[in-house]
Amino acid sequence: MRISVGTALTCALVTLAAGAALANGGSSIANAPELPIGTRVQGGGTSNDSPPGPTGGGWTNCCYGEYWRITLNSADRLRVDVGSLNGNGVEVGIYDPSVNEYNWNQRRGIPLAYAATARKAELRYLATKSARFTMYVVNDCEACGRPSLAYELTAYVQHYTRASLAGPRVARAHSAITLRGKISGLSAGKVAIQSRSSKKGWKTLALMRVKPDGSFGYKTRVGAPGTYLVRAVFHGDASHLPSRAVISVKVV
Repeated sequence: MRISVGTALTCALVTLAAGAALANGGSSIANAPELPIGTRVQGGGTSNDSPPGPTGGGWTNCCYGEYWRITLNSADRLRVDVGSLNGNGVEVGIYDPSVNEYNWNQRRGIPLAYAATARKAELRYLATKSARFTMYVVNDCEACGRPSLAYELTAYVQHYTRASLAGPRVARAHSAITLRGKISGLSAGKVAIQSRSSKKGWKTLALMRVKPDGSFGYKTRVGAPGTYLVRAVFHGDASHLPSRAVISVKVV
């Protein structure tokens, strides 16, 4: 289905449920507010179009739409839960940052991700670059007998993380070594330090908190001669994607 542009007109304010943000979307890309993450927002309005009269005409523009902006980093995962509050169709599209007021009419039918529903739906998008994207929420423009838009949506973002780990490549048996690493993109959380020999599975040595810059350090004592794998594992959370890094330590 093609997403159509809505005419920016006076909004009919939708009564907000408890816990929802007290704001509708913008009437254009230029005045679109930043979409809050993890907070339910509601919005909607009605097109000023009129039904056909005795001499024809009417129903020339049945769209009513609202715009939001959302800032994502490269490789972030966006999920938007969207629902209709009045049983009418709701369409949601995510648009490239290059889409603006001047090329909107040409680009509105080319969303990066899209979802449509008269009840509830989920939109997902994996950001390919760091930028401020545009989200457009619009009624079913083809249903001219029921042009009003009433919607709710909640956006969730899991930010990309990257694990790094450094330590000695060779160590004497039963000596102490220091491991240092970082979970880039993480300012709070826990990382698991694990080791594995060729004959055994992964064993967790420690579960430790990262510093505000995502870094961590861990001292341990190696065992008998052999080759060991050591890894740092961040399992992810509601706001961050998981990541891990592995190094090999030869104990002689």
